[in-house]
Amino acid sequence: DPSVTMCEGDPSVTMCEGDPSVTMCEGHPSVTMCEGDPSVTMCEGDPSVTMCEGDPSVTMCEGDPSVTMCEGDPSVTMCEGDPVVAMCEGNPSVTMCEGDPSVTMCEGDPSVTMCEGDPSVTMCEGDPSVTMCEGDPSVTMCD
Repeated sequence: DPSVTMCEGDPSVTMCEGDPSVTMCEGHPSVTMCEGDPSVTMCEGDPSVTMCEGDPSVTMCEGDPSVTMCEGDPSVTMCEGDPVVAMCEGNPSVTMCEGDPSVTMCEGDPSVTMCEGDPSVTMCEGDPSVTMCEGDPSVTMCD
């Protein structure tokens, strides 16, 4: 295809086989590098790019807290199959339960849920108000 360029070092060139509208030039945040979907960006170093397989709306660029899969930020999404499920360690508002985005599993917070099969049962260590907390008779212990 004569309309497909392959010049290294130029962010405006296209390098994706079979689709001249998909750019693949390293060093440019606006380029697209996802196989099968030219609207999904995958350029390292840019927070606006998307890198989640099967869902172009899920971001996964390292170094930006607004993107998906960024460690240390509670607003990021990292759950396979569901872009609204957060899985960032260290934040109680994130969700980490497979198959249920409403079930939280963040260590260190008593408001999170960690019981398999029941999202309403909490299991956070260190808080007597949560379910399955060792050392407190008022808590429940759902299998």
